[in-house]
Amino acid sequence: MSETFSNQQKRWIDDYCNGVISPEEFALMEQELIASGTFRKLARSYLAMDSHLQGAIEIETIQQRAWNGSARPEVRAKKRPLLWALAATLVFFLGLGSGGFINFNQTAVNTDSEILEDGIATVEHAIDTVWDTDMGSGLTAGSILSPGPLKLISGLAQLEFYNGAQLILEGPVSLDLKSVSEVICKNGKLRALIPESAHGFTVLSDKFELVDLGTEFGVEVGNSGDAKVEVYDGEVELYPPDGLRSPDQKTRLPGGSGMSWDGSGGSVKLNSLSEGIPSFEAVRVGNRDAKERRFARWKRWNQAVQSDPRVVVHYDFEDKDGSMQLLDRGAGARHGTIVGGEYSRGRFPGKGAIEFKRPGDRVRFNVPGEFDQLTLSAWLRMDALTGRIQALLLTDGYQVGRAHWQVSREGNLRLGLRLPGSLKVRKKAQPITSGYGSPVIFGPRTIGTWNFVCSVYDRTNGTVSHYMNGREVSSEPLAFDQPIQLGNAEIGNWGMPYNPDSVKYEIRNFVGRFDTVTAWSAALDSEEIRRIYLETRP
Repeated sequence: MSETFSNQQKRWIDDYCNGVISPEEFALMEQELIASGTFRKLARSYLAMDSHLQGAIEIETIQQRAWNGSARPEVRAKKRPLLWALAATLVFFLGLGSGGFINFNQTAVNTDSEILEDGIATVEHAIDTVWDTDMGSGLTAGSILSPGPLKLISGLAQLEFYNGAQLILEGPVSLDLKSVSEVICKNGKLRALIPESAHGFTVLSDKFELVDLGTEFGVEVGNSGDAKVEVYDGEVELYPPDGLRSPDQKTRLPGGSGMSWDGSGGSVKLNSLSEGIPSFEAVRVGNRDAKERRFARWKRWNQAVQSDPRVVVHYDFEDKDGSMQLLDRGAGARHGTIVGGEYSRGRFPGKGAIEFKRPGDRVRFNVPGEFDQLTLSAWLRMDALTGRIQALLLTDGYQVGRAHWQVSREGNLRLGLRLPGSLKVRKKAQPITSGYGSPVIFGPRTIGTWNFVCSVYDRTNGTVSHYMNGREVSSEPLAFDQPIQLGNAEIGNWGMPYNPDSVKYEIRNFVGRFDTVTAWSAALDSEEIRRIYLETRP
């Protein structure tokens, strides 16, 4: 084998297999796995784990594969939380195991090889868009599109396919996305810009099959059977919609020409163009203007929420002066301290944010008291799936009733609290912590996109509910009726060891950006959470 581990890489793998790797060293190994495809390839070749990580990891077998039978002490890994956390991370990064799949928002992790993704395009711009609830609900700029139906009720959207083709949709329009190079236009208007890398891009309808030859063209399909094609630049080929593409039925349309069909199937060539569909430049300008309007709307909301008496703490990350102090805009003036994180761009042009990258990055603050109701919300952009827990807002230690708001290894939004010790009076009694988790909502498709998450703790109704982008994704009854606390806490990390004599702790740093974090001493209902999302979304 021409490619081999470096001495450092081999030591990391060795310490991992023996179950003695420290969190700090594992963080360095994790960064190397992200950065080096060669290291991932070699590690994948030398390690093997049970696909669901059930039972002990057999280090003798791993060592035999990794070191080709070299004389090394046989050590069996201990079953301890750190090792299982690291093992879960390696499963994510290396795709190890025996053929299992983990679903992540229509994306699968094939544990025999690499992450699998069925996306074919992304939403580049979205201007005042309203999508059909069954065919694109929740789509925003940055959303990934899979093959299947897509319906835009109103507004303008620009799609960018993975082969470089770009489409502008003007609602109402209904499509069927077949592949990276083929769409069916059932009704409505679209405009296409096809670069050389995407030649052959095809648009089908009941009247025609259009094959691109390097063009910019428009398509309009009516509900009564009428249709129109206009070629603004370049050339297209038109065929009957039978899929045969017979040469003797081919019609070439050069730039500046077009063709229309009436409801009975009759067609006529066009020598003048209407260009009624907005141009790509118009969409770009419109998208910029729409962002400015949405930013102004957020500013109005941000000013109003500061006078809300229910607000416990409100960080808008608009300080931008390089100071380590993060101003609390709420009445309590519970200012935070920025440790390591850097100011960055938020979800609007001109909006501030804090970006966390390293294991030490965090914001520390303190909120005293107990709450019978507490709503936690944040606008955030997760930039990596680390295969480990990522902290949103975690309190120091494990004191009874302290909140631990985080994203699980699998991508669930989770709110955990420690229960009173008296509940755990015998072996295998009620666990010491109670965690309330949503279904998986974070995965490869949410990476690099801004999302609004919200969790509501409500003793009055006895429930914990989770929301993603204004929509409730789960609700469950309280396992035990107790107040919830914050106290000393951190945004984006959890760095204070529970055992004061210990200098080591689990790494739970968030990788990405926050640009708004708010806590209310009330249980916001679904309607108010939806309204906040609509008033503050990018």
